[in-house]
Formats: sequence, C-alpha cells, structure tokens
Amino acid sequence: MGNKVGLVLGVYNLANFIGMALGPVISSKILDSTHSYGLAFLFSLILVGLIFPLLFRLTIPKNQ
Repeated sequence: MGNKVGLVLGVYNLANFIGMALGPVISSKILDSTHSYGLAFLFSLILVGLIFPLLFRLTIPKNQ
C-alpha cells in the first residue's frame, strides 16, 4: 500500500512540475507572437475553459 501511495505522489509531482514549466512557456510564446497582453490572457482563459470540463468529466463516476 505504501509503495502505491509513493508512486501516485511521484506521478502527481511530475505532472505538477511539467505543468508549472509548460504554462509560462506557452504564455510567453503567445505573448511573443501576438504582442498583446489582452489576447494572451484571452487565449489562457480559453485553454482553462477547455480543460475544466475535461477534468470534470473524468471525475464523474461511470454508472455500471
């Protein structure tokens, strides 16, 4: 049981690390290509708006 918890925490930390690295990279690329803070913020909102329904769908238990 302890090994599974350690594995899950390791995968969680890896995903968190990658997400914290990719977020600034993507936003800086958008900002560099558009030269507009408002447009970069709008793209970020659209990405977050697309991700949250996906996460919500993954957390709903399936009826079997």
